[in-house]
Amino acid sequence: MKLKNWRGCSITILKWYKAEKKCDHVLAIIVILICPTQTHSAAEEWRLDKSKDGINVFSREYPGSEIREIKAVTQVKSSIDSVIAVIEDIPNSTRLNNVIVEARIEESSGNGSYKAYSRMTMPWPVKDRDIVSCRKFSLDKETLAVIITDVACKGLPIKKNLIRMTNFRQQWRITPLNRGVVNIELIAHSEPGSPIPNWIINQMSTDIPYQTLQNLKIISLLEPYASTGLKGIRSQESNR
Repeated sequence: MKLKNWRGCSITILKWYKAEKKCDHVLAIIVILICPTQTHSAAEEWRLDKSKDGINVFSREYPGSEIREIKAVTQVKSSIDSVIAVIEDIPNSTRLNNVIVEARIEESSGNGSYKAYSRMTMPWPVKDRDIVSCRKFSLDKETLAVIITDVACKGLPIKKNLIRMTNFRQQWRITPLNRGVVNIELIAHSEPGSPIPNWIINQMSTDIPYQTLQNLKIISLLEPYASTGLKGIRSQESNR
């Protein structure tokens, strides 16, 4: 595997993160996409749907939709660099998300944001889906969390025998904690594009985010991703 597939995108964010650790000046980042959680009132609390292997999956009502919004949270003994490297390795996201069978970067702006294509397999009798998504980045100055937001966008022809999902957004929030521990939060909501049986939606709404975070925890500790953050881990531990 060629590391350049993901390093070109992730290196910009890692520079932001490392620069913020060393400097006290304000880091100016234009946040293009609004966090999905900001659209909810304080009364709409998360409901715990699954808790296993240190991974918690929550859901709550999403305004104007019959599909619930999903949040999955876990922690891993790794570095923020390694975790981001896995998420940024788009061609290998088939290892991260079990329903993705094809993924690639279509366009890159050169500043870390880009347009990607993903095709997903669905259980019979549901048709397979695909998504064209645009990715943007931001940084939480106070927590040093790297925020990666994906939202459905246009730009590629619709393929025959596939249902294009045009209403989709997800947000990764990767936060460095003490002693080389990273908190990982994934919030997502999507519309299927055409009717899907409720039993499939209910199963996928908990299983997919759980399996995705489980895969991320494992893959971030493997090469070539682990080496990406090895220096960062040693630096964090030597300062404690």
